[in-house]
Amino acid sequence: MNRVFQLGYSLNLAGTETVFMNWYRNIDRSQLQFDFGVLEKFNTPISKEIESLGGKIFVIPRGEGIINRLKFLFRLYKTLKQNGPYIAFQSHDHWLGGLTCMAACFAGIPKRITISHFNDGAKKIKLLDYPKRAIARLFIRLFSTKRLAVSKEAGETLYGKYLPFTIIKNGIDLTKFSYNIEKRNEMRRKLKIENKLVIGNIGRFTEQKNHTFLIDIFAEIYKQNKNSVLILLGVGPLENKIRRKVKKLNLESVIYFEGVRNNVEDYYQMFDAFVFPSLFEGVGIVALEAQATGSPCFMSDAIPQEAFVCNAKVIPLDISPTQWALEIVNLLQNYIRKDEAETLRKAGFDMKRIGKQIERVYLL
Repeated sequence: MNRVFQLGYSLNLAGTETVFMNWYRNIDRSQLQFDFGVLEKFNTPISKEIESLGGKIFVIPRGEGIINRLKFLFRLYKTLKQNGPYIAFQSHDHWLGGLTCMAACFAGIPKRITISHFNDGAKKIKLLDYPKRAIARLFIRLFSTKRLAVSKEAGETLYGKYLPFTIIKNGIDLTKFSYNIEKRNEMRRKLKIENKLVIGNIGRFTEQKNHTFLIDIFAEIYKQNKNSVLILLGVGPLENKIRRKVKKLNLESVIYFEGVRNNVEDYYQMFDAFVFPSLFEGVGIVALEAQATGSPCFMSDAIPQEAFVCNAKVIPLDISPTQWALEIVNLLQNYIRKDEAETLRKAGFDMKRIGKQIERVYLL
């Protein structure tokens, strides 16, 4: 059995985890098996699924500071050495990808692959970031044998203009994300929001996802339509901060924190609009999933053009939450929803096809 080690962050509901789990579900597991290294482990639906499919999970803690980073690299090296052999090592650790590939090189793994999942978008680059990025790219050049990215912009963010890379699109299982009106009605009944205007967002509570601005947008929508609710899926370090903001705005009864769910595809069905004001993304796989279900998507101008396939509208981040709300409410008045899974398939986002592409990365 050919085994590949995937190094990620956690096993929570997030874009990166969704990507490598989609790979895992769609490869030929009689030819390939994935093991996973994460910084922290939670008892989540993803971890249970990995174990049911025969994968192993290794927790490799990583603290801040140079000493802790060195300890992390040594722990990673030991994990790879003691649990191999692996034919390939895949790092999802962005700027530390080159260093983690170095650990894999010392562990004797022949194929060492980095991937960029996001671009800078509207993120401001600090002066001190430039030498850090130059060093990161040097280690990627020295120790990676292949470089991947989910979009052109994402690749240029991590690799710059001179390191070549291959684009692997963020594929989705289109059979799961076709529009299903029966599931839509069932989910709305469960949450007792049958006759509501349902705004949705899925993502980790981090600065990148811009939840503070999202809450301000919804507050303005709610002023215009008191029959509105906001559904949030995900967890993350800023969740308590966002909950405090919701409480301060007296919106606790109309904003639902749903945490991590193993039926995320069902939630898209009940959304009337998917609002995605991220500060930066590689592509934004949740936006693709939402579009496949026919939900209208309102996305920031920091999101790459590859994510705008159908029923998606770009809104600048530098305009006010009030203006965002007006754009959303006005478009929804005449919106007719229909299944868009075939549109996503024609655009090259079918995970079954991308699964074969991933197999070739490791086996050829």
